Amino acid sequence: MQDFVQPGPKTEKVRSRGRPRDPEKDRLIRDATWTLIARHGYDALTFEAIAQEVGCSRTTLYRRFPTKEELVTTVLEKTLRAVEPVIRDDMSPRDVLIMLVQVGVDYLSGHRGAAILNVASAARSKPELARVFDKHLANVAPYYVSQLRRLAPDADDARVEFVLHTLMGSFIHHIAIRRVSLSQAQMEDLVDQAIALISKH
Repeated sequence: MQDFVQPGPKTEKVRSRGRPRDPEKDRLIRDATWTLIARHGYDALTFEAIAQEVGCSRTTLYRRFPTKEELVTTVLEKTLRAVEPVIRDDMSPRDVLIMLVQVGVDYLSGHRGAAILNVASAARSKPELARVFDKHLANVAPYYVSQLRRLAPDADDARVEFVLHTLMGSFIHHIAIRRVSLSQAQMEDLVDQAIALISKH
């Protein structure tokens, strides 16, 4: 009679897990990236400069971001997510647009405004960066477009796009280029002007 040996339990290789990501370190990296792009431009941004600003090693950065484009993509996405608006169902289109302008003003305040302009400028000659920046804009624009459509369902795409860029361009000009603050009343005025434009026949 043949003896059968019961196989032992299968053993699986357990991958060693690295250290968990430090949220504070991630925030410092984002802040340093914005600061350095604002100060020196996108082309001059290096992992070494970020590491010096944050007080970490370049290896720490490369573990998180294999390329500079991926770093900037993540910084844009994370920063946008941090200021993402919460739109209630009972809010009017005007109220939503005012809130969106306030979010945009907060987003562009300080060194981020100058950094965004520098990224936009660099994107003109760098296709890979242009794709990153276009994706970023594509995540922002629908919030505005949906409210403009609520105000003027029959408006054609060209009019909606014109009003969108007129509204966004206005507060970007004041905050990022002129570097002046906007009062609540001024933000409401910008929205009311946009509503008048989208409603014009």
